Amino acid sequence: MDKINLGNGTQGSGDTGLVGGGKINANYIALVQAILGVTIWSNSTSENLDLTTLNTTDKSSLKAAINELLERTKLIDDSLTSSVFKTWSVDKIIAYVASEFLSIEIGSNKFTLRKHPNNTSSTTLEVNDMICSGWWSTTEFWKFAVYVGGTVTDVNSWNVIDTIEEIPLN
Repeated sequence: MDKINLGNGTQGSGDTGLVGGGKINANYIALVQAILGVTIWSNSTSENLDLTTLNTTDKSSLKAAINELLERTKLIDDSLTSSVFKTWSVDKIIAYVASEFLSIEIGSNKFTLRKHPNNTSSTTLEVNDMICSGWWSTTEFWKFAVYVGGTVTDVNSWNVIDTIEEIPLN
């Protein structure tokens, strides 16, 4: 962009009106090109700026269009796991809560299911999934156990990590 030479205060020491006006026009053309991506005044002396090609519903001004786009970016983005500026869709929230707090019943006893990161089914018990905080029997409480495969009601199908055994019955 070119700056208009205003001179040193002496008559005729700066740009002429024709040169200064040319710099103003050139600078304006450069701004419109940078902001809207269009070249104006290529073959005409008058031109309306056309905002109809903007990908927004509000085309009343460039500022309104930018504000609309900014608000769109703050809405739903299910690709992120966390963000200050994004909001998950209802489906993403339900899937997250379900994966964090799945409940599973083994032999009429309820446990919290924690899915292994490599397992894909959010509802089926898979090898390396963990069960937490549940009664295995009337006298044994499992804090954590990892499924190693086999019949889920068989104690040998589990690697019990933490348990409370021989809980006295009242």
